[in-house]
Amino acid sequence: MEPVAPADAPKASHLALEPDAESVRDALAQAIAAARWEKIRPDLVSRESAAGKARARKRRAGELPELSGIGATTSVDAIAADVRRLQAQWSLRSQEQRALDTVRIGDVALSSVGVPRTGTPYVGELTSSGQFDRNRWRFNLREATFQQPTLAAAEAADLANLVAHEARHGEQFFLQARSAAGRGLSAPDIEKAIRVPPRIAAEAEANPLGPSDPRAAEATEVDQAWRRDRQQHVQTNRRADRAIERMGRYRVEAEALLERLREQPDPHVVSEAARMVLTLRQQVGMVETTYLAYRAIPYEADAHDVGDAAAAAFEDAP
Repeated sequence: MEPVAPADAPKASHLALEPDAESVRDALAQAIAAARWEKIRPDLVSRESAAGKARARKRRAGELPELSGIGATTSVDAIAADVRRLQAQWSLRSQEQRALDTVRIGDVALSSVGVPRTGTPYVGELTSSGQFDRNRWRFNLREATFQQPTLAAAEAADLANLVAHEARHGEQFFLQARSAAGRGLSAPDIEKAIRVPPRIAAEAEANPLGPSDPRAAEATEVDQAWRRDRQQHVQTNRRADRAIERMGRYRVEAEALLERLREQPDPHVVSEAARMVLTLRQQVGMVETTYLAYRAIPYEADAHDVGDAAAAAFEDAP
């Protein structure tokens, strides 16, 4: 005969978990916490940006070749100095003024290397901190950046990085357009081939990039990456996006499973939870791998190098 539990004994679902169930529960909770893009991205960016800043400092010391255009030391120094001035005035500016001042810094950088200025920016909801919209020739910026009442040093360095990175994309697009003009394309044809507005196509037609130009080889590489290899790079981007989306779905499933594990730590649920821990960990690894593949796309690697150089210039300024 089985002993009868006292009347005040806790229900089975609230009994202490068996050691293996408890360890699985803790591991699942940790895996859920780690499987968040908003947590993964800063760590990845910080690590990769540190390497980019190290390269920038070697370039400044003459240990590596200088970058061209907006990536040149004098250009990133100017961006960093402009961001520092904006940082000092940040609390006195409205949110709209902060965004416009940020775009103005980018436009000055673009103008300094012969690239047309941008139009009115889009400021709103974005998953990234910013984008350069070639179709509208404008900066797209995340509104939350400009809602902060003050701009700390680390955030200002990030802003310098953002401006330089996105301006570099604008420079890449204009190099493409000028290269197309050098091959004999008319402004309407440039507009269609490079997907830029009419005024940008006209500017490019008026300033063709010939084969003897010092930046002709660079323009060819940029054009190849953005046009010939575009589908390959689009797939790389999509794989990164899908990996993040899939991780989010797994996390939702894992959160529900964690609740079941807390309420009903039977062997079946424990086993299912253990498998989910492995699934989440593997998916986090996939997110990291696909993100690094995105950063390795030639035009992104170049823009990240320029952005990191501007951030290093901001951090190292006396």
